[in-house]
This record gives sequence, structure tokens and C-alpha cells, in this order.
Amino acid sequence: MLIYNSTMIKTIPCDVDGYTIQWYDSLTSTNDKATELALLSVNEGAAVITDDQTKGRGQRQNSWESEKGQNMTFSLIIYPQFLLAEQQFLISKITSLAVCNYLGSMDIDARIKWPNDIYIDDHKVTGILIENSIIGEHISFSILGIGINLNQESFNKDILNPISVFQKTGKKTDIFKGLNHLLYHFNKWYNMLKNNEQATINNSYLQHLYRKEGFHLYKSNERTFKAKIAGILNNGELVLEEENGNISHYAFKEISYVLPLLAH
Repeated sequence: MLIYNSTMIKTIPCDVDGYTIQWYDSLTSTNDKATELALLSVNEGAAVITDDQTKGRGQRQNSWESEKGQNMTFSLIIYPQFLLAEQQFLISKITSLAVCNYLGSMDIDARIKWPNDIYIDDHKVTGILIENSIIGEHISFSILGIGINLNQESFNKDILNPISVFQKTGKKTDIFKGLNHLLYHFNKWYNMLKNNEQATINNSYLQHLYRKEGFHLYKSNERTFKAKIAGILNNGELVLEEENGNISHYAFKEISYVLPLLAH
């Protein structure tokens, strides 16, 4: 059994039926704690949130900077055992869409930078790390790690392009009210997934993509080139069309966006 040093402060009421919120004062990683709970068969919809995540991590083994008590850093446990392992990118899609809907409720035009970072303009406001446990051909459980920059007023200058909701709107956000609101949006998309409404999910994901229109710079194997997004394959690979008409598809880590250098 995995054990992580932590003290749970309390269980927070959740407005979404079947969901629970466990609030910890400090955790090394909410994903690690959520995995521990999933292995103990905690209820689906259990959210693990902390004021202080000391070793948060993101995609590409990156660390995640979050000022203590200022942001929404949590992990959600689900058991999508109706999905085949090859369909796991659908989990990424509905998670990203739920975050976009939540930010949209604050009049923020949030976009999904493939595969699942959330951007405001050219700035990153949310990181998502999804870890799936596969048994046989199906997903056993999924841990959805989400970090949203809510109230942080400044960031380390070594980080390329962060932004917080506060920096965008000038308003502070109640973290727990926000979490309830986000879980509402996630539950809506999760129910659509359960009801096999994949066409709606796929179309909405495409419509919310960052840089979905026009040609932009990308880099792959030390080659920088301009291309436009031509689609997303069912396995999550990004399809790009270059200016000369060549079409290629890329798995995560095979391609990167070339982003502008931005002051913050």
C-alpha cells in the first residue's frame, strides 16, 4: 500500500450528487494521494484538494508552481471501466472541456492547447495530468490531476507564459465554490461520455482548440515549420497540414508549439 505524509483537514460539502471533496493541508502530490485512495476503492467522484502541493508535476515530467493557498490544485478519481484502453484520450477531452466551461462561466475565453493545457490567449492558466490504470483491454480507474491558477498575483520569471484568473479579471475566486462549479461541468461531460455522445465531445474539443485557425509555428525533430491543425485522431494524435499541403500526425512529445516570448 502506498502511504503519503498528509493530514486531512476536513471533508467539504459538494453540490454534485455522488461527488466528495477531501481537503488536505499539504500533500506532495494530489495525484499520488488520489491513486492511493483509488487502490482502496474510494467512491467515484472523490476529489482530493490541497492548499500546499510540494511536488506537483505536469506533462513531460515538468514541475508545477503554485503559491500556497492561492490556486485550485486537486485530483479527481473516476472509474470509467466502460472505456477501452484505446479510448482513453476521451478522458482528456472531457476534462479539458470542463475546465474551459468553468472558466467560460467567468467570461474567460479559454482554449485547449493540445493535448490538454488550458490557455488564455498565449498564456497557460491550467495544467492537466491524467494517469490511467489499465487492466486487460479496459481502463480500471483514472486520476485527473488539475491545477488552475486562480488567485496568484505573480509567477517565477523563469516560467515561460503563466497567467492566473486574477491577472485576467482582477477578481479573487473562492477556491471551494470554484471547485464545486468545475465538478458540475465535469459531471455533465462525464455523463455525456457514459451516454456514448462521442461525436458531441469530439466536435466541442476541436472547437475549443488553441490555434485552431490559421498557420502557426511548430517544432519536431529540430525542424521548425508552419502548419495548421487538420484534426485529432481517436488515439489523441495531432494532425497537422503544412503550407505545402503535406499532412502528418504526431503523438505527444513528438511535436511542440513554438510560443511567443511574453513578459509577465
